[in-house]
Amino acid sequence: MSLPEDDWYCPSCKNDTDHIVRPGHDSDKLLVKKARKGDSSKRWGRGMANVGHSKTCTIVSDSHRGPIPGIEVGQTWRYRKEVGEDGVHRPIVSGIAGSANKGGAVSIVIAPSASGYPEDEDNGDWFMYTGSGGKDLKTKNRRTGEQTFDQELTKANLALAATCDAPISKHGNVAKDWRNSKGIRVVRSDKLRKHHPQYAPELGNRYDGIYKIVRYFPEVGKSGFRVYRYEFRRDDPIPAPWTKKGKDRIRALGLKMIYPETYDRDSESSSMTKDISKLNGVSHEEIYREPSPSPSVLGKRKRLHNPLATLDTFPDLAVVVITRPSQHGGRSGSHAPPSEKTTTFNIPPALQELIDADTARTPSHQRLWRSIIDQKPADSREFNAALERELKCPVCLEFVQKPVTNPCGHIACLPCMKASVVEYGPKCPNCRASLIDIKDSNSDDGEENPKLVEKRKRIWKDQVQVDDRLVDVIRHIQGYGR
Repeated sequence: MSLPEDDWYCPSCKNDTDHIVRPGHDSDKLLVKKARKGDSSKRWGRGMANVGHSKTCTIVSDSHRGPIPGIEVGQTWRYRKEVGEDGVHRPIVSGIAGSANKGGAVSIVIAPSASGYPEDEDNGDWFMYTGSGGKDLKTKNRRTGEQTFDQELTKANLALAATCDAPISKHGNVAKDWRNSKGIRVVRSDKLRKHHPQYAPELGNRYDGIYKIVRYFPEVGKSGFRVYRYEFRRDDPIPAPWTKKGKDRIRALGLKMIYPETYDRDSESSSMTKDISKLNGVSHEEIYREPSPSPSVLGKRKRLHNPLATLDTFPDLAVVVITRPSQHGGRSGSHAPPSEKTTTFNIPPALQELIDADTARTPSHQRLWRSIIDQKPADSREFNAALERELKCPVCLEFVQKPVTNPCGHIACLPCMKASVVEYGPKCPNCRASLIDIKDSNSDDGEENPKLVEKRKRIWKDQVQVDDRLVDVIRHIQGYGR
């Protein structure tokens, strides 16, 4: 049996002339069917609940304890994704960050689920926090399920206990001096408004400062199973963001909500259009206006499946056109408000003195600080983000450690520079300029004398030194931990 030369169709299939499928896409009939049932009352974070990080905080390590450089108490983020990208609380889903092997927990998020742990209690400056575990999360979605077995003093629960100023015990313990317990960054979620509206942010996730564990103990919870409870108490010199002083400070600093890039904030206050699903009695789908290939290239069958051709065939068909993102980085069809920057970060006098001392020692650093200032950071967070970008090592691509300034002006880590010189000779890893000022008539730009190369390596090792003034500037920034 041979295939027919003309168009042929499977006798078991059916052509649905009322349904349009985007080129290169599968049918969205199931999605359309769900959409016609009405909008769900649950938003589930508008798809941002557990999206991955698009960048990583490198200015401090993931085990860093205490404040994050440039992050002020009262700073808010719309989603957990941005909280993690700024290094405040890195896990996307887990409420406890850190491990007992690395010194204990470093941050927590107070964000109860629909059911949460009924034992939780929030009083602002102190709160009772229930440990993790006790719920079946493997068989199916149990985010809102009740506790089904006992919690154990392992993993995240053990990490919390390890920060208390007392020996670890499965029976619980009380800190000898709670102020000597290890500090833990605390982030409150707007989900707390249902239970404790006076301390929860109006929207998003808010950094509330450093807390320490006073005591921890196991007890039988309201579900009838054992839970571990931890008493946290605030130990931060910065006023709490729910107090009058804290609110005044937030206004003075000009702290704004941090949204994802290209995020459409108007979508928060307006729902998806529902009335367009049926117009003139005709059901239709959302399509992309793709560039139409030349008809001479496409065959008859492919031309029939071109959605633009379908529009010519059915002129009364209502269509929602979704265009591609614009070249300016915004979203077509979105109405994101213009930049809300109304303030510019003023460098504190003490920090400015250190910067002046650095530029006096190394004049080439004037370009570094001018580049940061020209970016017009609105607050300390943006200032530190600019500093992190400018001081990224060209070898390891992370924030510089033991910075070294090359004659060409590029800055790199001392350990990275040593490795680069051993492998490639005394040249800048960024621009390949010579690291030493030696003119030797016996050398040429092609193959260099191996003895001369080794001689230059020794000279560089004798000359190189860490930029102490630049280190002083970096260490002055609150929370710098390396």
